[in-house]
Amino acid sequence: IDNIPTVDIPTSGNYWPFAPTSETQMRQEMLFNRTLINSSGTIDKIAFQAWSTTPQSCTVQNLSIRMAYSSNDTLGPVFEANRNSPWVEVLNLISYNISLQARGEWIDIDVNNIFNYDNTQNLLVEIRWRGGSGNDIFLFLNYSAAYAGQMAIANYSAVTGVVYSNRVYNFQAIFADSANLTWTASSLNPTLFTASISAGRNLVITPLPNQNGAGVARLVLHNSNGL
Repeated sequence: IDNIPTVDIPTSGNYWPFAPTSETQMRQEMLFNRTLINSSGTIDKIAFQAWSTTPQSCTVQNLSIRMAYSSNDTLGPVFEANRNSPWVEVLNLISYNISLQARGEWIDIDVNNIFNYDNTQNLLVEIRWRGGSGNDIFLFLNYSAAYAGQMAIANYSAVTGVVYSNRVYNFQAIFADSANLTWTASSLNPTLFTASISAGRNLVITPLPNQNGAGVARLVLHNSNGL
């Protein structure tokens, strides 16, 4: 079961960090307070919410997305001073395409499942790219979230940036399925059909020959303690 904490408090929109019409490169940090995430696990995807009312698309080149822990409640102007754990680069691509059709649509970015977030500190997300084409991608933004911050500059290799305190994008941290979760299935009408789990998570219902009628299958999710 994907765990999807959502920051969803929009008041406006902005086109950074994905702005290849207006900029040629970008380095942006986003700080998400642990109370907004309020969950833990391996991050499988991140997502931002489209603000534009018309279809948009773009391509950014040399895309890098990194994550780290931060004990800061707001961001300072020096990029490397905002983290207190090593960077984990969760995505590095020569070219990445983004497209959206309507306002409110979530833009999923599938990252490598290598950053384990334990929710003990704030989450720092950094997005960098250099080169691109297409539309500026406007995202839902809140200007009054007192415990959040953004810091950015249109320079991939910048050391310092401009701090935009009290801002936070609508954001989802989508956690991977826990390895400790398992499914079981059983048929409450075994003379009518059988029920089982295949390949860890696929429900298989097999009707028995020469039978007809209605029945019920019981599907149960177990945690690491078998509950």
